[in-house]
Amino acid sequence: MSIIAFSIAKIYSDSALNDENTFEETEKKFDKINNNDGIFEYKSDGFYLKQNKTREYIKWIEIESVIYFDYHILKNVNSTGIEISTSHKIYKIHNNDERSMGIEKFENELNKNINKNELYDSEVLSDGSSKTPLYIKSKI
Repeated sequence: MSIIAFSIAKIYSDSALNDENTFEETEKKFDKINNNDGIFEYKSDGFYLKQNKTREYIKWIEIESVIYFDYHILKNVNSTGIEISTSHKIYKIHNNDERSMGIEKFENELNKNINKNELYDSEVLSDGSSKTPLYIKSKI
């Protein structure tokens, strides 16, 4: 019964929407975003990060933490992205232009390549900004 209801709802909603807003078009856009390597180039034991005319190789085992951030710069201006920390360097990647494409796929690759046993809570700062750890290396 629920399959029939879903099918009818899908047919009805798709016919009421223009070509750009159909379920299939939304799914294609989502797949395109999630499959875009962007500034990352993946290898079996790590990835290249292309940023500011440089290309650096980071091994998965070198990563100490990955933090998602959402900073409020001005009243209506936010900056989002990720911060990758290794023992050598901290890489900040802002998700607000074409130079940062691929963050969505990076998060999927992080989940595949690093054993994440823990979920973390967001830290909300006084200005409403937040930081959410996606991964923190355990100190065993």
